[in-house]
Amino acid sequence: MKSRLIARAASLLEHNRKQVFLAAAFAFLLLLFWRGLAFIVFSAILIAGNVMVNYYKRRARLPLELELVTFGTIIISASSGAVAGIVFAICALIITGIATADFSVFTLVSLAVFPLIAVLSTNAPASNIVAWGLIITLAKNIIIFMLYQLVLGYNLAMNLSFSISNIIVNLILFIRLGSPVIGLLHR
Repeated sequence: MKSRLIARAASLLEHNRKQVFLAAAFAFLLLLFWRGLAFIVFSAILIAGNVMVNYYKRRARLPLELELVTFGTIIISASSGAVAGIVFAICALIITGIATADFSVFTLVSLAVFPLIAVLSTNAPASNIVAWGLIITLAKNIIIFMLYQLVLGYNLAMNLSFSISNIIVNLILFIRLGSPVIGLLHR
């Protein structure tokens, strides 16, 4: 029953790409103009980067989970609130799915999990964003790992590869960019 529901939702999104893209773009533009120039630039860079990374990752068939949505969702939620983080995450996931022609059941799992990540990130202190970013990234990967294994029966080795690489990539992003970016967005 659940797999049919997920397949139906994926099919609706697949067949209505233009409408979904326009709705996501409209919501994204509303959010961008609502938050200021730093927010606009940060969000646009992350979404464009996420599209490029996912495009090349899929073409090269890399068993790695390289993405920028986790970092962006946590930073935006910590600096601007859960609603901004949720809108960013949903727009980034939908735009990436459409741009890379890869809208799957895994995208639907992410669309369900990222709002929770945004809410958890809302109270992350800017002064300790690296530690909070790692904690929330670990929580996200545990939740997604469990959903992929228990609900979707995903390949264990691939799931471990994706989870571990995602944790490492996000740890690097938070160590190198977390504090400067959150400082920029708090101004």
